[in-house]
Amino acid sequence: MTGALESAIPIAHKMGVRVVEARRGYAAATVPVEGNGNHFGVIYAEVQFTLAEILGGIIALSTFDTAKYFPLVKNVDIKFVGMARSELRAEAALDDETMTRVEAEAAQQGKADFTLEAIVATPTVRQSPAPAACTSSVPTAADGLVGYRSAAARRGNFQPGRT
Repeated sequence: MTGALESAIPIAHKMGVRVVEARRGYAAATVPVEGNGNHFGVIYAEVQFTLAEILGGIIALSTFDTAKYFPLVKNVDIKFVGMARSELRAEAALDDETMTRVEAEAAQQGKADFTLEAIVATPTVRQSPAPAACTSSVPTAADGLVGYRSAAARRGNFQPGRT
């Protein structure tokens, strides 16, 4: 999936975003610090945002029937809690109940809203292997969390697919 970034989201490719895992209901990606720093010596906020935001598309591609529906971001809430001075890793997950609900609602109503929360952190921060729910607890800044509390609280909406 990393190769698709070059044509689908060229700026993410230029940032060095790499998809490290993509499966039904779960996605993880990384971005290097090299080339992404600002004048304070930390990773630009927009790089952190991009890393978190692309997870919604990755999860949609690996979870839902994209021939019928496509994800559309409706809202993004961000809370920065620290500065990133090293490679970052972002993870997001949808639980089985949410995936089932989204599929059923989209089939019945032509669209379905959902909230996807992502965590962006340095790789040294202890991450849960694959959060079962999107509302998992969040480490404090002292635990090394960088970027976003819920990189999105990305409120998505599945719309009828383009034909």
